[in-house]
Parts: sequence; structure tokens; C-alpha cells
Amino acid sequence: MNEIECNASCTPDHCTYTWAKDGKFIGNTSMLVLPSVQKENAGSYQCTARNPASTASETSHTVFVEILI
Repeated sequence: MNEIECNASCTPDHCTYTWAKDGKFIGNTSMLVLPSVQKENAGSYQCTARNPASTASETSHTVFVEILI
């Protein structure tokens, strides 16, 4: 199992998270889990953390997953 964690500090509440792969929404947890990396998992992934108490948000650097066969 492969995991990529996204974390941020949001005050006074906890952050909310969203993950995107190649610009398309794929989940809304702080941990992205790829149970078994396969060819279709290749792509660029980004996490966005939002502070629900304000309009603040931050998007992570892009994580590139490349599958070598």
C-alpha cells in the first residue's frame, strides 16, 4: 500500500482536504492511498487544504507518479 499525506494548520478549526489527479477530483481526506500502484495510477496529484473558518486555501506541490514497466 502506498500513502501520500497532506497536512496543514488551520485555526480555529481543522482543515478540509481535497485530492485531484490530473486536475480531476478523486477524494477528500488528508491521506491519499494507492492500494496497489498500477499503470492507471500514473499521473500528477495535488492536495488542496482549506480553512473552513475563512476563505484561505493552499494547494500542494504536484506529486508525479510514474510507472516503470
